[in-house]
Formats: sequence, structure tokens, C-alpha cells
Amino acid sequence: MKRLILLVLIGLLLFPALFASAQDDFTPPLIVRLLGSDVLYSVNSDTVEALDFCQPEEDVYNGFPIEVSPDGTRFAFLATTTLPGEQAGMNNGAFNADNLYLCNTQDETLTQITTQPEGATAGTTVEDSIYTVYGMPAWSPDGIQIAWAQVNMPVGTTQLVVYDLEAGTSDVLYEYAEPSAAFVVPNVYWSAGGLALADVVYTTPERTGEDQRAILVYRANGEDVVETTEFAAGQVNGGWVLYEGEYHLFGQDAEGVGALYNPASGEFVRYEGVVEYYSLLAPETSLGLVNLPTESVGLFQWAVRGEGFTTPLGIEGNQYGFTLSPDGQQVVYVTFASYPDGGQAFLLTDPTDLTSAQPIDALNELNVGTPVYVHWAPLAQRIVNQ
Repeated sequence: MKRLILLVLIGLLLFPALFASAQDDFTPPLIVRLLGSDVLYSVNSDTVEALDFCQPEEDVYNGFPIEVSPDGTRFAFLATTTLPGEQAGMNNGAFNADNLYLCNTQDETLTQITTQPEGATAGTTVEDSIYTVYGMPAWSPDGIQIAWAQVNMPVGTTQLVVYDLEAGTSDVLYEYAEPSAAFVVPNVYWSAGGLALADVVYTTPERTGEDQRAILVYRANGEDVVETTEFAAGQVNGGWVLYEGEYHLFGQDAEGVGALYNPASGEFVRYEGVVEYYSLLAPETSLGLVNLPTESVGLFQWAVRGEGFTTPLGIEGNQYGFTLSPDGQQVVYVTFASYPDGGQAFLLTDPTDLTSAQPIDALNELNVGTPVYVHWAPLAQRIVNQ
């Protein structure tokens, strides 16, 4: 009997370690969106599987890029919902009405994060409709929370919302009534530098170009105070980037020149170097993906960069046409036949030799659609010397 009790105790002690090992062994899958399909696909070696467990029962994935969590186990996405009413607006009559979902590729579970307000309806115009437009979320650095901006119609009030994944509760950190002059819903950015929402809003009902102001809503990590900045000149219009050991936001200074804004100091800084995407799961050893100018003025192309080499990939387009493996040593990219109509996905295993890139044939064999977006590791940005 004593031996049995001892074995049980040993098992209980070992169980957390075994569980942790299982967690550590998880490798984030390569996720691909195919044009013409409302289902996301997972690519593993030579096999492709539809992520059916990520498919909502009633809403439909809207085809926008997904947001991968800092540990690579989950991703957030928007799914279109159909509202009752006269169905006279955009987006199948639902006026951009989406809901936010969270898919866990490790546990193969799906969680609905947001819903449309009570009484939501799509009328003949925005003014006689009730619905909420949700923006894509940003993950907290520890992956415990997500934040997003939402615009509540027909009033048009914009809110910055933080959602706690463990508690399942949300808090409105900030809201403002002026309509956005730049977005349907403004972007939210979160990194070790803090949580930020950047927007340009109209200040008068006439909504003219002269009646605008640029704002930044910012909260430092670990702090409760939400700071707001109104720019007399210059603006923030991009996400976080690591530069010279500090986190900045992309923007334009008072002279309209591309620069970096440091919320901690309240100053714009002009920088030298190139912006590099890297894997958050291997920041010290990850290859970098950079957008370099070509001989043709105004044209850029993506390249993979490592110690002592830069290999052009021969592709243009947006950052969702490429991704890095979790260890940062392999590249998957999409060659667009005619952007944004998709193309062919390639896996580059030797970053010094473009001829090592092989097409992912399993995707073509599906005969469902052409690849558009690819996601693997969570990516971040930093500025490096050229």
C-alpha cells in the first residue's frame, strides 16, 4: 500500500513536468490563406490540412490577415457575420460587421471573443443601422491579453478595448467621438514598448482635409495611466519597431519626413538603416526579411538577410506575402502572379541560395485556390544597419 501511494505521489510530481515538455515540443504550424476559400490551411511537411476546428459555426472567416500570438500557439482573426435587416450595405449587407475569434492550434479549440450588440441590424444606410466594427487585435508581449479598437455604429464612437484571456473580461481604456479620417477603424499596436492606438480624426462635421488632428493613445506596460497626445505637426502611422535598444512607433515628423516617435520622450527621431522583420521566437538568431530599393526608382523588393549575405527573393507586395519559421532559419514566401490575386508559395531552406526554394506542391494539389497570405512565426520589426 505504501508503495502504491509512493508511485501515485511520484506520478503527480512528474505530471507537471511531462505537461511542460509537451508544451515545449509544440511547433507552430505554417498557416496559409488561399484565395477563393474561407477556410485556413495548415502545412506540415508534405501534408496540408484544413483548420476546420478554427471555423466558426455561423460566421465566416473574412480573408484578412491573422495575428499570431507571441508563443505561436494561437492566432486571432475576424469572421464576417450576417445581420438581420434589409441587407443593403457593404460586406454581404452587414456593413463590415465582423466578430473576433481566437483559434488555439495546439489544443485545437476555437473561442469567440466579441459579439455584435443587442439589436444589431443592417438598415439601408449606416445611419439607420446598429452594429460594431472591430479592428484586428494586438497581442500583449506575454500573450495574456489582446487589445483592439472598435467603432460603434451609428454613433461612430471609437473605443480602445483590452481583453483578458484568462478572466474572459474586457475593459474600455479610452474612447473618443470624432470619426476617423484615415481608417474605418484605427490600428492598435502592442509590444514591449507599450500599447498604442494611432489615428487621424475629423474635428468638424464638414470633414474637410483642413479640419483634422492626429492623435496617439498610449499606455506603458504595467501602468494604469492612459496618455493621449495630439500632434500639432507630424503623426504616428505605423507599428512598433526596435531601434538602438528602444521601442518607437513609425510616423512622420513636423516636416513630413518619415521618422520614429518615442512615446517615452515625446520626440520624433530620424533613423538610418533598414527595417527588418524577424521571428519573435528566436530574436537573437533569426534571419531578417527586408524591403530594399531596386535600380528602378520607387520600386522595392523583399530580400532575406543574414550574417554576411542578402538574398533578394524577387517578390514585391505586402508583408503578408512572406513569413519566417519559428526558429527564424527558413522563409516561406508567395510569388504573386497579379497582386492581390495570389500566386505560388515557396519554401526557402538555404537563405544564401534562392535556387534552394521549392514550391509547396501540396497546396497546389488541393486545387482550392492560390496562396495569398502565409503565417508561421510571430514577427516583429527592428532597424538594422544596411
